[in-house]
Amino acid sequence: MSVQEAQRSRGGIILDDNLIRSNMAKITTMLVFWITAVQSAVAVNFAVPAQVKTGGLSFAPLDPAPVGVSLEFFTMPSYLTNVTATMQCLDNWRALTGVWPPVRIGGTTQDRAQYDPSTSAYVVYSVARAADAPMTLTFGPKFMSLAATYPGSVVLGLNRAKNNIQNTIAAAKVAVAEMKNLLAIELGNEPECKSP
Repeated sequence: MSVQEAQRSRGGIILDDNLIRSNMAKITTMLVFWITAVQSAVAVNFAVPAQVKTGGLSFAPLDPAPVGVSLEFFTMPSYLTNVTATMQCLDNWRALTGVWPPVRIGGTTQDRAQYDPSTSAYVVYSVARAADAPMTLTFGPKFMSLAATYPGSVVLGLNRAKNNIQNTIAAAKVAVAEMKNLLAIELGNEPECKSP
């Protein structure tokens, strides 16, 4: 029995000098490739102007608020009154861009919400578990007043799924009257998914 056969029978590893040289050449080639790529990447520099339309470059001006935030309809009052990090985060974005990010108040629960002009609560709903979204809810004028306190622009989503156009119009009238920051009213969440 040869030494190689003895090593195989004991589960040993047989080292072939030609295989080692071939693999080392491949490893060296890959290493040189990656070192060159990293050096090239490090050498690339871009001049980014501090202000738009400066530096002799022709480019489109940037939107001062390229990012917006969407708050689920029924959670908006909690985000603006109970979660202090919400306004801090939005203010951080304002400090970075110079403007408050636009906020959309809507989502699935906007299509479950009915306007109730007599309620004194922001929203009224019940859920079986805290993590659930309500299947029905009402909101009142206080909801609009709270949305009006946001320093940036607001897109307000209103219900179209329940097909109560008079209720939607009543809510829209209050939004227009109360919310000086109202950018738009969104009629229905994903209305293209609804049948008439």
